[in-house]
Amino acid sequence: MPTMEETGEEIFEILDVTDSSKNWIQNYVGDISKAPVPKQIAVGGIAGFCTGYIFSKVSKAAAAAVGGGLILLQIANYRGYIIVNKNKIRKEMDKAKKELSKVFEKHRQSGIFDDGVEFVKRNAVLAGGFGGGFLIGLSL
Repeated sequence: MPTMEETGEEIFEILDVTDSSKNWIQNYVGDISKAPVPKQIAVGGIAGFCTGYIFSKVSKAAAAAVGGGLILLQIANYRGYIIVNKNKIRKEMDKAKKELSKVFEKHRQSGIFDDGVEFVKRNAVLAGGFGGGFLIGLSL
C-alpha cells in the first residue's frame, strides 16, 4: 500500500456508520410495541408525564399572555385610545373559520386522523400509559 509521502495524496479510512444513525433513545426503546407490557406502560407514562407537565406550564403562560392582551385591548378601547371595528372582526373570523374547515376537511380526507387511530389501536398499552402520564403531568 503506498504511503502519503509516495503519492502526495492523503489516505482516508472508510468507516461504516450506517448503524450509528440511531440515537440513544431509539437504541433503548427500539420497537416498543414488541416490548413487555410493563415497559410499554412505563415508557408511555414517562413520555405522557413530560408532555403533560410541559403542556401545563406553556398553556398557563399562553393563557396569561392572551388574557392580559385582551384586558389591555379592552382598556384601550374603553379609554378611547383605539376604536375596534367589530363588524370587520366578525367578517375576518368567519373567513378564518371557512379556511380552517377546508384545511381540516383536506387532512381528514388524506387519512392523517385514521393513521393516528390505527396507531392507538396497535399500541393500546403504550397509549394508555401516555394518557395516564399526561393527566398526571397536567395536574402538577
